[in-house]
Amino acid sequence: MGFEETDRQNETVLPLHIREKYNLGPYFYIDLWPIADPFLAVFEPDLAAQFTTDYSTPKFGAYLDFMVPLAGHGDIVSSSGPHWKKWRSIFNPGFAGGHLMTLVPGIVDQVAIFVERLSELSSGKEPFRLEEIATR
Repeated sequence: MGFEETDRQNETVLPLHIREKYNLGPYFYIDLWPIADPFLAVFEPDLAAQFTTDYSTPKFGAYLDFMVPLAGHGDIVSSSGPHWKKWRSIFNPGFAGGHLMTLVPGIVDQVAIFVERLSELSSGKEPFRLEEIATR
């Protein structure tokens, strides 16, 4: 699978394409200055876990610029340190694999309803606001 100029993909796929093209290892540094801030691309699950679960590393500035207006200060996503650790331990059971699997049937049912509604709306010639049905 190669990257074509005409492909339109989420920007988070770029590190994967770079890794494949240059045969890079499970982690590498990318500096796209002056287009974007530098970052470390990590494809090793155990190493990624160190950044996301084992330690509360400082959050990326642009991430905070995006999250704080949405969730306010002190939310689990943009917090760090002891505050993050406390809330992470509270939320951990809700994201356990066994628990998530119990939610799958309901998710499948809701997606089927959503797809049906999208099909109805898209079969017509009238424009519609996706936000109205996607945020219910």
